Amino acid sequence: MGAKSFYELLQVLLTDNRLEFNALHEIEEIKGLDFNSKVFFCNPYCSFQKGGCERNHEFIRYVYPKGTSFDELTQENISLLFSNINS
Repeated sequence: MGAKSFYELLQVLLTDNRLEFNALHEIEEIKGLDFNSKVFFCNPYCSFQKGGCERNHEFIRYVYPKGTSFDELTQENISLLFSNINS
C-alpha cells in the first residue's frame, strides 16, 4: 500500500492493546512525510469502548456529513454537539 497511501486513508486508528500495536511510533510517524496517523487505544478489558466511539462518529456525521470542514467549529459548537450525543 505504501506509507503515503496508508496515512491518507488511515488518519485515525482506534484499536485494543494487542501485540501488533507494540511499535506505535512506527505507525504514527514516518520521517520525511508531512502527515501522520494518530492511534488511540481502548482501555484493557473494555472492548465496548470501540463500538461506542464508532457510534459517536456516526452521530457526528449526521450533523456534519463527510466532506464538511471542521475549520469553523468552535469549542461551544463541539460541546453542544457532544452534550446532545451523550444525553
